[in-house]
Amino acid sequence: MTLSAAGRDYIAQKFGVGNCLVSGGITVEVYDLASAHWTETLGSAQIVARLVTTTMYSKVNIGGVDYTYAALKAANGGADVTSTDITWIADHDDTPASGQTQYCYSYVPPVTGTGYFRVCTNDISALVPGGATIKIDGVAQTAKAGFCPATYTTYTVTSNVAHNVTATASGYNDQSVDKYGTSSFIVMDGDSKDVEFIMKAVAGANTGTVTITAKDKITGTELHALPSVDGITYEEDYVTPVTLNLAIPSTATSKVYSIGVKHPGYKNVERDVSVSRSHTPSAPLLVAFDMEEVELYKQVQIYEEMPKVAWLTDWSIASQMALGITTSGWVKFTFTKKTCYRAYLRFYKAPSDWDGSLAQLKATSVYATIPIGPSAVLDPWELSSCRLNWNWTVPVTMTPGTYWVVCTLEYNDDPATCSPEGQACA
Repeated sequence: MTLSAAGRDYIAQKFGVGNCLVSGGITVEVYDLASAHWTETLGSAQIVARLVTTTMYSKVNIGGVDYTYAALKAANGGADVTSTDITWIADHDDTPASGQTQYCYSYVPPVTGTGYFRVCTNDISALVPGGATIKIDGVAQTAKAGFCPATYTTYTVTSNVAHNVTATASGYNDQSVDKYGTSSFIVMDGDSKDVEFIMKAVAGANTGTVTITAKDKITGTELHALPSVDGITYEEDYVTPVTLNLAIPSTATSKVYSIGVKHPGYKNVERDVSVSRSHTPSAPLLVAFDMEEVELYKQVQIYEEMPKVAWLTDWSIASQMALGITTSGWVKFTFTKKTCYRAYLRFYKAPSDWDGSLAQLKATSVYATIPIGPSAVLDPWELSSCRLNWNWTVPVTMTPGTYWVVCTLEYNDDPATCSPEGQACA
């Protein structure tokens, strides 16, 4: 087994319930390699199995957090997680094998030392030239926070424990949540952590008010887009339509801001807007955006039917053959179930009124059926695709002519009945 103590703890914390391995009940969004995704209810071992099968799945999302096999491997000290490890997880969940107990992660308080927060706020100099005042765990600091992104003020804190950090400034709402939505901050011993706050002005004599809206350019449908001001996104708190107060320097009557919006499936839009003191909460400046939809397209192949648990991905056959002559080729497929598979080549002649559909072709007579395989028992935890090579002789009972060959797959639903001498994958 390659699963380390750190790897077991990671799995229990991230893919368990109450820091314990479980056999089911966890809602997971599973993503394939083409970014298609679906919801499943899984146990700890099943989640790890999805991540390990990197030829089929790219990641899983649990509670809004993405997890990948690369992160799992890193947590396991860089060692691969194998099917033996997955079996161990299944044997140590809440339905353990005889004589085994459920594995749980036990938290050990870390040893504290010294770490550093580097704190900054977005540019609020129009109203507060000196910058914001910072409080750490309720204690006001003597230094002022610098303006992001160029300037930070560094504060020394106790490492490995959570801290609350707050930024306050005259004319702005207090902020205790940073730009990433974090409200509790931890830094490792000897490390530093950047904490950036987006300060939000309160309407007053030195502000101008804007209302940002977005709609589909073609249909006119209102869109709940994410706004930005001078590159600062407000996605943690706002979507359009939204009203914001923007600072105006005391020495000016207006200020030009770059205001933009973004929305999944649409092109980002941004333009410069002059905001003045005359724009008040009761008479805001309307900044409206018409957003153009991004058109994405990809060629796909639609089949009349698809095997239940395996997908035929490619196959090879000679375009010219002779009766009684041995011919070679191969069949490649992906699968998701532990079982064995057999491929079939069936020869058809198209009718004179053939419309090009597979259904009409298969409605005609079969002139020959050639079985390929079966495969040995395949385990998707270790392998998700298989190529079967074959050699066979064209039946002399066939009539010379032009044929269409259809390749299909079938599987045995009981791996125990599969032939142990089945054909191995190439």
